[in-house]
Amino acid sequence: MYTYVVEELPALVEKYFPVKKNVRSVSGFSMGGGGSLLVAARNPDLYKSCSAFAPLTHPSLPFCDVPIADIYFKDDPKKFEDFDASI
Repeated sequence: MYTYVVEELPALVEKYFPVKKNVRSVSGFSMGGGGSLLVAARNPDLYKSCSAFAPLTHPSLPFCDVPIADIYFKDDPKKFEDFDASI
């Protein structure tokens, strides 16, 4: 999904729509808001703005007493840190 948002989708939009290539923004809601923060932080040269609506900003913290990393990355919870914009 990361490669799609950062590389593939912008290329498609710029190919088929009359947009300025040097003016991009990224936004998201909830977990997507956390993703938009992560994408913008990792690619500051690509985005002029980032909007996050009710973002999940610290997914490494336990949610309802269950660490999210344990749910999605049972084999290696440390890998989840790559997807936490707060780290």
